[in-house]
Amino acid sequence: MADYQPVLIGAEPLAALVGNIFRASGCDA
Repeated sequence: MADYQPVLIGAEPLAALVGNIFRASGCDA
């Protein structure tokens, strides 16, 4: 489980950042 924790912690903000970029581009899916 400890091996997956850093991935989850890193993926959450990354997904939010990508979502913000798509919204700023007007590509709301």
